[in-house]
Amino acid sequence: MRQFRLKHTYWTCTDSVENAGFGVIGSPQGRHPYKRLYLENQEGVKMRSHLYKGGIDIVRKLAQGRGLVVLSEIDLPLALEKETVQVPAFVDLGITLPHTLDAYYAGLPHSARDDIRRARKANYSYEISSDVNWVGIFFEQYYWPSMLGQHGEEAYVMPKTEIEALVREKQAEFVKICSEGVCLAAMLCQVEEKSFTFLRLGWLNHDEQYVKRGVLSALYWFLIQRAFHLQCSQVLLGGTPSYLENGVLKFKAKWGGCLWENKPTYGFRRLLLDPANPACYRFLKNVSLLAVGPGDSLLVLSSKLPNEVALPSRFLTAIKSWYVLRPSLSIQFQDEEALPSRLHHWYEKVPLTKTVCRNLKLPSLAEEVLPIKTTYLR
Repeated sequence: MRQFRLKHTYWTCTDSVENAGFGVIGSPQGRHPYKRLYLENQEGVKMRSHLYKGGIDIVRKLAQGRGLVVLSEIDLPLALEKETVQVPAFVDLGITLPHTLDAYYAGLPHSARDDIRRARKANYSYEISSDVNWVGIFFEQYYWPSMLGQHGEEAYVMPKTEIEALVREKQAEFVKICSEGVCLAAMLCQVEEKSFTFLRLGWLNHDEQYVKRGVLSALYWFLIQRAFHLQCSQVLLGGTPSYLENGVLKFKAKWGGCLWENKPTYGFRRLLLDPANPACYRFLKNVSLLAVGPGDSLLVLSSKLPNEVALPSRFLTAIKSWYVLRPSLSIQFQDEEALPSRLHHWYEKVPLTKTVCRNLKLPSLAEEVLPIKTTYLR
């Protein structure tokens, strides 16, 4: 039945007045995160299923009227693959640790150091626990309410039994942030060879006051300290939404997170895009997509230049190509193998070796910034 649904059911997702919408072929889970990013009016969104005979004709038909078709968990003929952009469902981020904690701290941006100062001022402490009996408390009071409250229907919640197995059989541990004897937030982590892997997190009852008090920043700071204590050389931060404006991606990047190996850990989706459609153009103007190009290289489709996305330069080193959305359809075209032909007149490739500003060349992204000497108390 599942295979029948994948092959003979497509979905349409429209706003309440049906001014804009997009199509989904294959798994209906492919609507995430585009339901939130593509539709300007979020109230009363309608998701409908439709039976069809199968084949690829419906894909182009949907694109003509809606501007975006998401193809999820289905095999495509080569002809249609060349018309689409391949986008990871999530990308892995990780931190390569320097030799000392002082060196790591010195390389952080001011915003991260400000967060650390707030955590110290709040006098948070941290505890390490491998108590399997605490799994139920973590799941019910921290993890589950935080994921559902923060991400809604887009959230993936690992079953409690899987978390128990990680603690019992894989020596996973909890990093707990405490204040006056109360655990305010916790992270599930695991050592794998020389990597300290972040798995799951949550804060008490999804109470936003704790976030405002900096417990998530404290979690990341103590996570890093724990990694140094365990003599790990890298911290793996897990799957992150694959567009550059995402808040979680920006938060991880602030702590030194960079794009990790481009493995299909979380699967891919393909997007058939028609920028001539006003809704699609608005989507591409607002969202900088991370996509997969030839040879599994990473590329960006954005309306912004590399120096305009407010991400550390080290984050951009894994990106091979950067394409900027033109203000309108151009008679000039970018004949690039990495782009489907229907995007050739809409995007212009810009160099990544230089931080390009509109008609102005600025210093190279690769130029190193001298670390600031900082003395501080742990």
